[in-house]
Amino acid sequence: MNAVHMGVFLASLSLLIFSWRKIPYAYAVWTLLILMISFGDWRGVMGRAVAVLFPLFIAAAIALSQNEKLYRAVVFASTLLLALFAVAFSHGYWVAG
Repeated sequence: MNAVHMGVFLASLSLLIFSWRKIPYAYAVWTLLILMISFGDWRGVMGRAVAVLFPLFIAAAIALSQNEKLYRAVVFASTLLLALFAVAFSHGYWVAG
């Protein structure tokens, strides 16, 4: 499970570095502070901490708007994961992991 949290942290940090000049400075600093605080509290809260970092979603929208193939790949993967998790949940599995 720590590998998943490390992957989420690294993906979030790389997205923040990509968008440092594309989002407002205050948003970028706030996101960096929350990421560093969450990284220090390493008890499996990285996913929950990143889920509320709206500047990362703004940055992801900027990144996806520049590449049509990447956009389509993300939409396709998200649709497949939605279907997979919906089926798993309907069969009684806990999917929030």
